[in-house]
Amino acid sequence: MKPSALSANSIHLDYNNIAALNDINLTINSGEVTILLGSSGAGKSSLLKTLNFLNRPTKGWINNSSVGRIDSSKKLRDHRKMTGMIFQQHQLIERNTALCNVMMGRLGYFSFWRSLLPLPVADQLRCLDCLDRVGLLDKALMTVSSLSGGQQQRVGIARALAQQPRIMLADEPIASLDPQSSHQILGLLTDICKSDNIAMVISLHQVDFAKQYGDRIIGLSGGKIICDKSPSSLSADELDATYTPSPRYMKRP
Repeated sequence: MKPSALSANSIHLDYNNIAALNDINLTINSGEVTILLGSSGAGKSSLLKTLNFLNRPTKGWINNSSVGRIDSSKKLRDHRKMTGMIFQQHQLIERNTALCNVMMGRLGYFSFWRSLLPLPVADQLRCLDCLDRVGLLDKALMTVSSLSGGQQQRVGIARALAQQPRIMLADEPIASLDPQSSHQILGLLTDICKSDNIAMVISLHQVDFAKQYGDRIIGLSGGKIICDKSPSSLSADELDATYTPSPRYMKRP
C-alpha cells in the first residue's frame, strides 16, 4: 500500500453561506497520479486551491489537524511549502527569466528578509536542475514572455518542483495547449510523480487523457465526490453522472 501524502476529511468550503465543496473525504498517495474529472463548476479548482489553502476551508481536517489550527503564518507556510501548485494560466512573471521564476519556488525556505537577498548557490543550482528536468535548461536566461505556452507551463512545473514538495496540484495544466503539447506536459508530470514519489493531483476535462495518465480518477459534481475509481473500473454511468449538469453552488441548510 502506498504511503499517504495528504488526507482531507469532512472538508467544506462556503462562500457567504453558499456551499462550494460539501463533505470532501479523500487521501492522496505518494507516487500516484490522481485525476479530478468534472464539468465546469463541479468544484475541481476549488478543491485544489482548498488543499493548498489558497481557499481557506470553512471546516474539516487536513492531515488530522483541524483547518482552524492551520492558521499561524508558520503552519500555513509549512503546508504550502509541501504542496507545489501548477496553474492553468501559469502565474509567471513574464518580464523575468525562466530561472528567476523557478527560483521563486525556493522562497518558502527563507525568512522574508533573507528572501530579499540572492539565493545561495546550492539553491540556484537546484533550480537549474529543475529546468533541466523539464527540458528548458537552454532557456534559463530567456524571459518568460519569449517562450511558448507549453514552455511556460514547463517553467511552472519546474517552479513547483523546486519547492521539493510532497504533493503537486495541477489545475487544468493543458487547457490552452495543443494535443502534442498536452501529452508532453502530462507525460512530464507523470514521470516526476513516479521518479520522485510525489503525489500528483491533476484536474482535467478530457476523459481520454485521464484514463491514459491517471492511476485513479475522482469524479466531482456539485462540489461533491461522486466516484473514486481506477481508470479501468470507471463505468460509463459514473462518467455520465460526473458530467451531468448540477448547481455549482447551493445554500447551506
